[in-house]
Amino acid sequence: MSQRTRVYLICSPRPKAGKTLSARLCAEFQRYNTRPVLGFDLGTDPPRFTEFLPTLATSASIGDVRGQMALFDKLTTNDGNPKVVDIGCRAFETFFTIMRDLDFAAEAKCNGIRAVVLFVAAFDEPSIQSYRTLRNWFPALTFVPVYNEVVATGREIGRVFTSNNRSIFPLQIARLPFGLQNLVDQPPFSFNDSLAPPSLRLPLDLKWELGGWVKRGWRQFRELELSLLLDEVKSSFVVQNADPAQSKANQVN
Repeated sequence: MSQRTRVYLICSPRPKAGKTLSARLCAEFQRYNTRPVLGFDLGTDPPRFTEFLPTLATSASIGDVRGQMALFDKLTTNDGNPKVVDIGCRAFETFFTIMRDLDFAAEAKCNGIRAVVLFVAAFDEPSIQSYRTLRNWFPALTFVPVYNEVVATGREIGRVFTSNNRSIFPLQIARLPFGLQNLVDQPPFSFNDSLAPPSLRLPLDLKWELGGWVKRGWRQFRELELSLLLDEVKSSFVVQNADPAQSKANQVN
């Protein structure tokens, strides 16, 4: 198999849905696994992705053609480095419209890019309709719903927001205890740095509690990446097995 670069597009049309928290978990999971992750922040409302992880994330702009091309050139570069894009709710519609107009899905496929849309689910009409629209616009991309307990719980959410790949399951972000929630919401805050010994920022009891929460989140990202890898291996075998038959058919013709 050729090298595949993964691009994680974390998004929601709704503010305060846990989108930036999801982007932080995704980026720090990559960092924990010693990967040179590149983060891009398209948010405008504080606290922003760059405020939490200033060494991993940089601000991006799609307000003009120059900024758009600079960002999408990086997202379609197959350099082996995972990329995490925090798409602010104000930039949501513009970003995906540009992505559609540039035919990002086709270029990503040609360049060996695996784009994964992590859509933070919520029971409001803009979220439901936006998810349907994106699924229709980009059928070739991988869609993974993110169930954040703060905004989405219950069985119904699983019926409305489903992945377009049967082998990939939604991510679930458990609600943090009040004290920890306030702590991790104050930038700059890094899960890796706070849990790495020695950590002077957290009392031992909070460190253990946060550590359990983070491990549950990262386990899901690990399972997601394994599912993506297995899917890519399966697709590779299908293509390889199809090539000889296609070649023979061409010779006959």
